Amino acid sequence: MLFQDPQLIWYAYGKNLKHNIMYKQTPTPRWHRGIHALHFGFLGGLVTLTAFGSLAISLLSPIWVQQANAAVSSFATGSFWNSSIPTYTALHPNSSQLVADISRQAGQFATGINKDTAASPVYLAESDTPVVTVVPWDCGSGIAPDLASQWLAVPVPFFASPGSNAQMVVYQPSSATVWEFGHVRNISGQWQACTGGRTSTATDGVFPSPYGVSASGLALLAGQLSVQELQSGQINHVIGLTLPQVNGFTWPATQTSGSNAGSPPMGLRLRLDPTININGLGLNSTGLAIARAAQTYGFIVWNSGSFVGVTGENPLSFTSRGLPDPYASLAISTALDNFPWDKLQALPQSAAQTADVPAITQFTASPSTIKADSRVTLSWQASNVNRCAIAGVVDNLGANGSTISGPLLADTAFVLRCGGPGGVTSSQTSVKVITAATNDRVASLAPDTVITEPYSGYANILPELMSAEAAQQVYKVVYYEQETYLFETAKPPFALNTTRMDNGKHAVDARIYYRDGRTEQRSAGITVNNSPETLFAVVQSSLIKAPPSIPLAWSLVAGLLVIMVMSAGTWWGWHKAHLT
Repeated sequence: MLFQDPQLIWYAYGKNLKHNIMYKQTPTPRWHRGIHALHFGFLGGLVTLTAFGSLAISLLSPIWVQQANAAVSSFATGSFWNSSIPTYTALHPNSSQLVADISRQAGQFATGINKDTAASPVYLAESDTPVVTVVPWDCGSGIAPDLASQWLAVPVPFFASPGSNAQMVVYQPSSATVWEFGHVRNISGQWQACTGGRTSTATDGVFPSPYGVSASGLALLAGQLSVQELQSGQINHVIGLTLPQVNGFTWPATQTSGSNAGSPPMGLRLRLDPTININGLGLNSTGLAIARAAQTYGFIVWNSGSFVGVTGENPLSFTSRGLPDPYASLAISTALDNFPWDKLQALPQSAAQTADVPAITQFTASPSTIKADSRVTLSWQASNVNRCAIAGVVDNLGANGSTISGPLLADTAFVLRCGGPGGVTSSQTSVKVITAATNDRVASLAPDTVITEPYSGYANILPELMSAEAAQQVYKVVYYEQETYLFETAKPPFALNTTRMDNGKHAVDARIYYRDGRTEQRSAGITVNNSPETLFAVVQSSLIKAPPSIPLAWSLVAGLLVIMVMSAGTWWGWHKAHLT
């Protein structure tokens, strides 16, 4: 009889039929069911998105963190920058006098963290960042002999801007290369700098004199504190210490900027007394991080300035890319207000070195003055090393030996780098080249070698040099147009940089230098097309890269699953609302 009642049949549903009949429930209004449908559909989608989002973050965050921290670089693992100081170690014989002088300077001059006038921005360059030539200019101290060749191809990001002190660092992780620039400027699109150099993060982070920007020759990237380190409170390396007054230099510094009797030398390593309880010093979190590193790794005197303290990465590393100033959330203005400078301890020179420190005892070029197209003999002796290389000349050398260079056309600075278990060290020697009044180069153009394709940036006008065999045989290639020097490269495939050439057709001569001492002259024609639109498009598309994206197929699967869960939640909310 109950089943003949239409009203009961209308609201009786599924498994709840008996329950609804017994308690004579009234049907749930459709608008109420609609609310539940939306509620459960939204909740299902939210739960699914949260689950997928958490999974994606857990899987991809290591990649994003790696990219975010790419600007933070340490030099060779065995270098002094990364070596901690044993708790029980001998002190410098004049430790008390040297520390007393630092304490005096801290009372006489300002103290703290400098992120502006003494700090350099650090610009991260991708492997495909277009390169530019940075031209040396004389700011009053002369031009180091090899700067031009070190700065021939620098991957300067388009957004780069020097700090207020005209300093700038470019770091390319893919090639483990660091370029430093002092008194740097950009005039009508042409980068120029007065001091600095190029080095590798596989070395000990020390520039031979007169290279580098710091007064000591120690690398800026190694000694200053990165924003990531200040934010995380984790500083795992020796920190560069700036003093207004210094006196000479000691290893690992290669130069100095002062001779104040009684003051510490450049290169002196110090540490904060490890027995001090730094938590009772009244330092903020940033100051504690620096004090903790000072006890574990110590300071090294690396620069001179108007303050006593350390240097933080210039915020231009971030603001030049449109990012907010990271120092807005860091309390650095008072970080070293209570720092106990009088509790420092000066360490002997050996404390700045690792066991079996590599050393180059001799590196010479003979003769040191030659005529153009002549060769020189390079000789060297080193200790505590198992390999040496002369940049651009030959690799895989022993600790002692000699080799003959290729023919030289201009003044050349040779750099010898040697490495062993204790780290890497370098030395430099220069050769003066006297050029003849006339040039015997043949500037003929073979018609069948004319290349008519337009090139922008780099042109492989000698395709025969692109082979692996040629890369082993060729030392370098120098390009000319008539009597005008264009470009030279010691890097395969020995392509010509056309960015500084006028648009149009050119007859180019290429002089090829082989490692066995032979030279060869070749000619080719090329049409250059350095259109601003093309170059700008290359810059925009290759410099700033987003983190790796999720493949499209996975995105579609995730979206479909969210829709399915939302639909199921909607059905559940509509049909099950208030029926149980």
